[in-house]
Amino acid sequence: MARWQKACSLIVVAVALATAGGARAAEPTAADRERARTLLLDGRAKLDAGDARAAVKAFRAAHAIMGVPTTGLDLARGLVALGRLIEARNVALDVTRSPEAPSEPEAFTRARTAAAKLAEELAARIPALVIEVSGPRGGEAEVTVDGAAVPPEALGLLWKVDPGEHAVEAAAAGFRRERRTVRAQEGTTVSVKLTLSPGDATGGGIPAWAFWSGGAGLVALGFGVGFAVDHASVRSTVAEDCPRNLCARYDDAAADALEARWNRDIGLAVGLGAVGLAGIGAAVYGIVTAGTSTPAGAAITPWFAPGVAGFTCRSVF
Repeated sequence: MARWQKACSLIVVAVALATAGGARAAEPTAADRERARTLLLDGRAKLDAGDARAAVKAFRAAHAIMGVPTTGLDLARGLVALGRLIEARNVALDVTRSPEAPSEPEAFTRARTAAAKLAEELAARIPALVIEVSGPRGGEAEVTVDGAAVPPEALGLLWKVDPGEHAVEAAAAGFRRERRTVRAQEGTTVSVKLTLSPGDATGGGIPAWAFWSGGAGLVALGFGVGFAVDHASVRSTVAEDCPRNLCARYDDAAADALEARWNRDIGLAVGLGAVGLAGIGAAVYGIVTAGTSTPAGAAITPWFAPGVAGFTCRSVF
């Protein structure tokens, strides 16, 4: 009896797909109907075998070709097996809204009736979250479920989701980001309450001192390079005019000035270069660690002085 019913079902599908062209503005070709028929039967076989994902792929392709109630109903059933109840209900509702055509196959009428029943059943099976956020003033929190934004107006109301695990996240300026993972079972309503604590909502952000340090480091490094270039020029002059450090062409004042310039360039090139590198390093540190938290009581402060730079680390244990 089961085999006879299945054979009749396949015959009905074949007849429905073959006569679907009369109900559509653009009639599919015979090749299109054959492809859709093959895809539909292949999808049903995969669904019976437990491969819902492959079945949905086949059903979706068949429905894209024909777009008739029977292919839509199979797609909705495949989506249910895949656990995507919201999309399944939308597809089922689309089937119920499809216009009836004169002399359309009886299979289309039965498919609409079955789709309406399925949509009604799914309405009770689809779970929902009720998300409440406390801390910031109303409307200031940004809430997402699995990365999709939840409008502030929807907070505290039913937010329909598919069965399974969902990541709920809330953030607001001046508050620490809060994240919760919840599991929603079919037909249930899950309350999700998030409390945002005062702090940085973005997990730290790039501190202002990183920009100051980076800017100061670049300026210092630039000046250091300038003095290094000038020192190279002085070395060239000394090598040419003062062989073996004997500056016969210079009087005492000129020789002293040249020596002072030599010493000044070396000191400033090295000192400013060190300060510049330390400043840039501090900026890089601030940017790289912006998203991490620093233990309570710990502080990292960059400092600079002529010719030297570094960090001061303080912590309370």
